[in-house]
Amino acid sequence: MSYGDFLMEMAISRERAQICEQLMQKEIGLVEGIRKIVALSQDYDAGNNKNVARLESICRQSAQFPIGEARKDWDAETLLESDRKRREFETEHWYYVHELCRQISERNRTVYGA
Repeated sequence: MSYGDFLMEMAISRERAQICEQLMQKEIGLVEGIRKIVALSQDYDAGNNKNVARLESICRQSAQFPIGEARKDWDAETLLESDRKRREFETEHWYYVHELCRQISERNRTVYGA
């Protein structure tokens, strides 16, 4: 691994850990958080991180839920039903995702000291 690759890995790992912290503190929603983590990891070989791979699996299951700008394209009634299902999904996956994020944050602190 080149020094540049190491610096990129470190920056992505730190940002990923920050998102995990936000998610664990409930500053952002579960679906939003895992999508951010997965999107951040797309440009880097996250396949080496089993916890990110697990979050990718959960992210795929959440694809039906609109967040952010996508919400404006949904009618109000359908959006209400989708939000209800998203809350159920988030409740069902909360403890598992929280544990994955805790492990990601801990690994970042152990490996990069931050």
